[in-house]
Amino acid sequence: MLQGLMNYPAAIAGLVTAPSGLGTMMAMLIVGRLTGRIDTRILLGAGFSITAFSLWQMANFTLDLVPKTVVWNGIIQGIGLGLVFVPLSAATFATLSPQMRAEGTAIYSLVRNIGSSIGIALVQTLLVRNTQIAHASLPEHINTANPALNDPAIASVYNLGTSTGMAALNGEITRQASMIAYLDDFWLMMWLTILVLPLLLLIKPPKKNAPVVVDHAAME
Repeated sequence: MLQGLMNYPAAIAGLVTAPSGLGTMMAMLIVGRLTGRIDTRILLGAGFSITAFSLWQMANFTLDLVPKTVVWNGIIQGIGLGLVFVPLSAATFATLSPQMRAEGTAIYSLVRNIGSSIGIALVQTLLVRNTQIAHASLPEHINTANPALNDPAIASVYNLGTSTGMAALNGEITRQASMIAYLDDFWLMMWLTILVLPLLLLIKPPKKNAPVVVDHAAME
């Protein structure tokens, strides 16, 4: 989105999104000390709530997005994800006997990878589909009755009587349609994150004084 719609160079796009990793690292350092002391469900609930909040912020992005907004949103989202990773792994392996942890790690990683693949495929499919839908509906508002076309500054760029003007207008419509599709994806991810919260009640809290073991392989 940053490179395709907002013309960010690859290096700048990488720099403004990198702080999300910093937020994840900070949260994992803190939550590692809290796991076992605070109910796992509370930590997961906080993580998912913060992640949902960051997605809500992303769902309100505009094409006038400034780098500072991306940086702060990334940090917030990183903190939310960091609060999820460690407690989720702890809850996953809390009831497994040591002999079954190798198999549990493999299954846990497999399910996570399959889920990630399905999720990526879903949002990418919706991105393409919603871009086409928005691109088909936006031109309905572009006609001679639209007062914006009477603005000399706009008419000089998007002159409907020239092929250059039509090409420029189509490019802007495609850009706006793509942004709408990205926002639809952010809304979808936000609601899916919120819908996960009630499922936390299904997690059985580990017995008190029971050791909490997080297999390092589960974090890969």
